Amino acid sequence: MAYKFAVQRFESNDETLDHVPEFRDTVNSMIDVATTVNSVGWRPDTGYKLFSYLVARGTRVNVIEIFRPNCDAFAIKNNLLKVYNNDIMDFDKFLPVEDRDILIWQDGPEHLSIDSGKAILVQMQQDFNGIVIATPNGEYPQVNLGGNEAERHLSGWTIPDYEELGFKAVEYNHQGPESGHPVDSFLIGYWKA
Repeated sequence: MAYKFAVQRFESNDETLDHVPEFRDTVNSMIDVATTVNSVGWRPDTGYKLFSYLVARGTRVNVIEIFRPNCDAFAIKNNLLKVYNNDIMDFDKFLPVEDRDILIWQDGPEHLSIDSGKAILVQMQQDFNGIVIATPNGEYPQVNLGGNEAERHLSGWTIPDYEELGFKAVEYNHQGPESGHPVDSFLIGYWKA
């Protein structure tokens, strides 16, 4: 899944934060003023709309993806966009300091143990100006997808887990049969320096 709330203004989709407009507007404003947006965990089925929207605005975009076939499938070519075939756990080894503005890690922290996820997010809070994360609400077992072992879920996250790290968090739902997702309750949170 890719962060869609920023581009929701321009198209309809099954993710909505309309029930929390102040939260939605805060997240959108973080994205709108970012000089660089780092998106973690892109898959071909999540599309390119966010990246097209950001690049058109002049925002530098870094896509950080551990699974090489997903990187190979990435088709957008633009001097404002870079693909890193790396593990986000090693961001401090490959991501230039000047690119550490906003990080979007949607459907990602649950791929780590809860302790590892929390530890890396604390480290990221020392380096980034803002972070947006999203996870299923609680436990949602998932094995590898398309041969990607990194898709396996190793933890379940709740609002208190987000709040422990200083994130503001809300629940949102997939709505409509087109979502194709067996979980209908997700969490999204943001943290700003």
